[in-house]
Amino acid sequence: MSERPMYRIDHIPATGSYATIVVAEDSDAKLVALKVLRADLVGNPDHIDRIYDEAVMLAQLRHPNILRVDEVLHVSGRPIIVMEWVRGVSLDRVLRGAEDPVPVREAVEIARQTALALAAAYDALGADGHPMRIVHRDVKPSNILLSVDGQVKLADFGVAKGEFTGRQSDSLYLVHGSLSFTAPERLEGAPDVPAVDVYALGLSLFELATGRQMILSRQKDRHDATLAESLKRLCPEITGDVGDRIRDIVGRMCAHTPDERPSPAQAAKELGEWLESSGGAAHLDSWAWEEVAPLLKAAMVPPTEHPHYSDVSFLQDITLQQVTQEAQRTELRTTEELNQWLMAKTRQDKWWGQIAEIIQATRKRDDWSIQPFLGILKSANRPWWNPWATPAPAPAVAASLELLRHRPEPVVRKMASRLTGHPSTAVQGAARRVVVRADREGA
Repeated sequence: MSERPMYRIDHIPATGSYATIVVAEDSDAKLVALKVLRADLVGNPDHIDRIYDEAVMLAQLRHPNILRVDEVLHVSGRPIIVMEWVRGVSLDRVLRGAEDPVPVREAVEIARQTALALAAAYDALGADGHPMRIVHRDVKPSNILLSVDGQVKLADFGVAKGEFTGRQSDSLYLVHGSLSFTAPERLEGAPDVPAVDVYALGLSLFELATGRQMILSRQKDRHDATLAESLKRLCPEITGDVGDRIRDIVGRMCAHTPDERPSPAQAAKELGEWLESSGGAAHLDSWAWEEVAPLLKAAMVPPTEHPHYSDVSFLQDITLQQVTQEAQRTELRTTEELNQWLMAKTRQDKWWGQIAEIIQATRKRDDWSIQPFLGILKSANRPWWNPWATPAPAPAVAASLELLRHRPEPVVRKMASRLTGHPSTAVQGAARRVVVRADREGA
């Protein structure tokens, strides 16, 4: 008798630039959300690192306003994040489906709960007991979920920056996220701090309450003038001191200078105080039931009719035995077996196409030999004294660097530093990532 598959796909609510979200029924008949890396990105180590970083981060966060992650699976070289399913939709879907913007008090309550999530993520303690200092870097309505009963969940930490044990991605200072929600200082290369999330949240609150995006100039004078003009359109029906105060809060959240913005915790406090003094309560639960429930029902088309179904249909063939075997395969290898496996891989034609699988097999171990890959780096360029030598293919050099990035020892950093001037841009980029990781870890 064949083993029962772990999942049955229920529907596919969202697709993104690097992953697809699938709602599936697990073997206990419970609905869960699965975040699945796109098949065409399976060979990209950076995307695999990023999805694992997201899983590691969220698995250590437990907050009612942050989407919960339960585990990460690895099937045939493909990472899958298993998350809680929120019976709701993203706020950009709400804005597209509703005739009117979100009522201002409900919009403020959504922003308040999101600010609490941002504060919790930045201050949360990691497995090593130190604050993880997580900055989301992509706050916008499409990354905030609202359930039919009014629960607010901040989702998609795929481009977040954090300081935590087990981090793989080196994209510490790259500009990520959506340009229209990006704080001005991020485009100038300033380090990412909570102020960038507060800025994006202020823009999101404005869009929820008005139905329009607030487009601000990156130049301070024009930025401030455009902001002042835009704030006039924020809840003009609320006059007097109450209206002035909410416009002041949003204005400071969207200030051009980071130091002028409130912290996430302060923003949550001010938004909560405004709700208490505004003369009316936010009825997010009843409003969400009226607006979200119909959208959720409309989104549940048969999964086979979704254009990305073929990319995720393999989920319905996964068995517990298969997942268990793949999870144990690396741990069961002795050091000698692992090194033999690595040597066999590098002897295969165009082995670098399997670099994601190799990284996965070695990512949690430091007992494998780096020598074969150092040898590839040594032969990256033709030596001046031997014009007949054949240099290693650029893809092999880049793949070796991506692997050695997880073992940034002094000799690795030294060789990577020399390769930052390699003719191949792929090798240059991989070499720079090794140097960044080595410098960060003090190698």
